[in-house]
Amino acid sequence: SLLKFGGEVRVGKLDTGKELIAKAYIGLDINTPKNNYYYGSISSASISGILRAFDMKATLPRPLAESGFPKGLSSSYSLKSVDVPGMTIPAGFRLSGTMNILGFTASAVIKMNPPTSMLIDIRLSKLSLADGALQVCASKSDCSTGPIAYAKISTSPPSATVRIQGYASLF
Repeated sequence: SLLKFGGEVRVGKLDTGKELIAKAYIGLDINTPKNNYYYGSISSASISGILRAFDMKATLPRPLAESGFPKGLSSSYSLKSVDVPGMTIPAGFRLSGTMNILGFTASAVIKMNPPTSMLIDIRLSKLSLADGALQVCASKSDCSTGPIAYAKISTSPPSATVRIQGYASLF
């Protein structure tokens, strides 16, 4: 027997277009676990976005104001595609979003559909500490962007692409 529940929650001052929106859908089947699924997402959830949702005004340093998930975050898992209100949860595991912590960002797109395909694309912002004494970036010749880790593997047709790019300097 499948237990399904889901919905959308809006937090903040409603009907302003600034509220935070969280969605979740879950299906649990004790007798047939391959029917289990979940989906969860949240809209832009930075500190400034949370304050804006409640129509609060505060002057914060930019790195602090932008900390959080400025582009939102979503994740899902299902062994087969599942239709839920307003969308289809694709088969496999998915994670997508950008996290910002005091100006340092990490973006990730992960799509896994075993055993046929896998995509991992992680991009970090450049990191510069101690007035540039420590730098972590894409390459020695390009320190305007951060490191990248990318892998795409497929069994049909068989193919694999892997790219890891990064550079660190100390002093």
